[in-house]
Amino acid sequence: MAKSFGKAISVSMLIVGAIIGAVFASGAELVSFFGLNAPPLAIALVAGALVFLISSLFLYLGSKLNAKNITEVNVALVGKFSFVADAVLLVNSLIIFSAMLGAVNSLGSSVLSPAFSPLYAVVVGVICAFVAVKGAKGLIIANKIVSPLMIAGLIFVAVFTIFTLGNTQITVFRIGSIWTVVVYVCMNMMLASTVITSLGKMTKKTIFLSSGIAATCMGVLIFLLLRALNAWGVEGSNMPVLDMALNIHPAVYWTMFAILIAGIFTTLLTAMTGLVTWFRGIFGSKLFTAFVVLTAGFILSNLGFSTVVSVLYPIIGVMGVIYTSVASGYVIRLRLKTKRKNTKAIVSGVLRR
Repeated sequence: MAKSFGKAISVSMLIVGAIIGAVFASGAELVSFFGLNAPPLAIALVAGALVFLISSLFLYLGSKLNAKNITEVNVALVGKFSFVADAVLLVNSLIIFSAMLGAVNSLGSSVLSPAFSPLYAVVVGVICAFVAVKGAKGLIIANKIVSPLMIAGLIFVAVFTIFTLGNTQITVFRIGSIWTVVVYVCMNMMLASTVITSLGKMTKKTIFLSSGIAATCMGVLIFLLLRALNAWGVEGSNMPVLDMALNIHPAVYWTMFAILIAGIFTTLLTAMTGLVTWFRGIFGSKLFTAFVVLTAGFILSNLGFSTVVSVLYPIIGVMGVIYTSVASGYVIRLRLKTKRKNTKAIVSGVLRR
């Protein structure tokens, strides 16, 4: 029981770590998708339910196929067109990877000095490359340590802001807003899918427990951060959560700065681990592959953090919806096939009697 719960915690923190990158932790992602007057509870409930369902979907898929990497999953999903699914996931991972590198430079330039802007991303990227070489094991260990710290820091800043400012102007949740939440969650879960589908065999209990913990964490964080953003109400900030932290105390500001760096690192690591796993078949050496991926990320990060978030994130969100739909269809067909097979076996057994 304790071993099963421990594994569920590790997997759930891996999922949360993939979602809580600098873009989420900074508040920029939520503002970009939902605005500053979004209804927090409705969005949090829908998003939490979707995180649970999609996490369960990909964990079940990886366990059922016992896949070693996402390409094996894609071959099962779409057969000879697996290269298309691979390309979609690779583009998604590369865009998010470049956004995180851009976030490192944006943070370093605003907090420390713009003179060393490229160097910030280089340092964090190189560290990430060496950890990514260790594969899923290094990723799980990193997220198990970092994710709980990020969750605690974000909850503290959000709760303090809510109780300090109090008044919020919140719009009514409309049915049409569900599409935005779906795109948002699918975008984040598509990145996580590249890793959690390759974790091997799992019991149904571990799958549902992992998904439940991840969904609860994300639901609570989305609710509190949206409430805090509604109360804060400042347009045009790249990192509103960091501004909230500065409003509380300089010590909180620097703590949140460290948490944002940690958020960047975990998302960078998730994206890079998936990219390295795939491209290793082309380049051979894991370390060399990691640095090739890092170079590509640096080139794309020149678009700038805010540009990547506002322009490219919605695009990969739609790609995520399509990919999740294909995976859902495959699992439904698989379950129906198994059910028909079991029914046929039962009927045959009865007839023999």
